[in-house]
Amino acid sequence: MSYLVLRMHRHVDEGTVYVVLGVEARRADGSEVLWSVSLTTRPARMTVTGAVEVSRGDDWIEVFELADDAADPEEAAEVIHAHAAEVCRQVRWIRVEDEGS
Repeated sequence: MSYLVLRMHRHVDEGTVYVVLGVEARRADGSEVLWSVSLTTRPARMTVTGAVEVSRGDDWIEVFELADDAADPEEAAEVIHAHAAEVCRQVRWIRVEDEGS
């Protein structure tokens, strides 16, 4: 059974805001793959992260990640766009045989 789940998480604590948007799918072997882009803001700094994770039982293993800091909202928007495009190119992780690659 295949499915897609869209997830959005928001975390706020003193001085830091973290928002992640991800899409999850189940592979033929029953494990799940999560493609995500997140933005973390702190005083004087923003970090954009793109990642792909694969489930292993109750654990998640990160198989792809890239992260860059942005100095202002315009730069953050550019980095979000670039990282989202790269994460979307990581479709091969839905195939079980690509697990070790």
